[in-house]
Amino acid sequence: MTGGDLSATMLEHARRSAEAQAVQLDLVQLDMRHFDLNGRTFDTTIVAVNSVLHLHSLDDFKGFFQSVARHLSPKGRLVFDAFFPNVAMLSSDPDRRQLVGAIVHDTQGKIIVEETLRYEPLTQISHVDWYWSTSAKKDFWRTPLQVRNIFPQEMPLLIASGGLRLVDRFGDFDRSPLAAGSARQVCVCADQG
Repeated sequence: MTGGDLSATMLEHARRSAEAQAVQLDLVQLDMRHFDLNGRTFDTTIVAVNSVLHLHSLDDFKGFFQSVARHLSPKGRLVFDAFFPNVAMLSSDPDRRQLVGAIVHDTQGKIIVEETLRYEPLTQISHVDWYWSTSAKKDFWRTPLQVRNIFPQEMPLLIASGGLRLVDRFGDFDRSPLAAGSARQVCVCADQG
C-alpha cells in the first residue's frame, strides 16, 4: 500500500499510525497536482475526505487527473469523494457560525467545531474558517480552509480534462444514487481508453 501527501507532518502521522497497527505502508511526499512515481501503477487509487476540493484551478484538476491516469493499471480505478454543493449554505451569511460537529478529546473533553463560510461565485471557492472551542476556552484554535465547489454537471468535464472518464457516481459511501439531497459525490473513474 502506498500513501501520498504534500504535508510532511501528515506523512509522519500516517507512518506512526501504520507502525502502531503493524501495517506495511510506503509513504511518498508529493503534490497531487503533478506527481510521478517512476512508472508504478495501481489497481485502485483512493483520494478521501474531500481532498480533491483543495485543488482550485482548472489546471490543478487537469494535472491531478493526468497524474492519476499515468499511475492506473489498465483496469485500474480512481475513487474519490467531494461534497455536494449546497446552494443554501453557499449563500448563507458569511459572519454567521454554523455547527460542524463535536468530538470528545482525551484531555480537553468535549470540543465544539463551528464554521463560517464566504463563497466566491466566480471562482467557486469557499473560504471557510473552523472555530474550535471547549467549555473552558472559546475559539482556542482556528483552521482556515479554501475549498473548491464542484457541481454535478461540471464533475465529468473536470475528470475528462485529465484523460479519465467517470464510470460511476454515488450520493454517499453506501452507493445510494446521486440525488438533489445527496451530501456528497462519490466518483469512480477509469482510463478513457
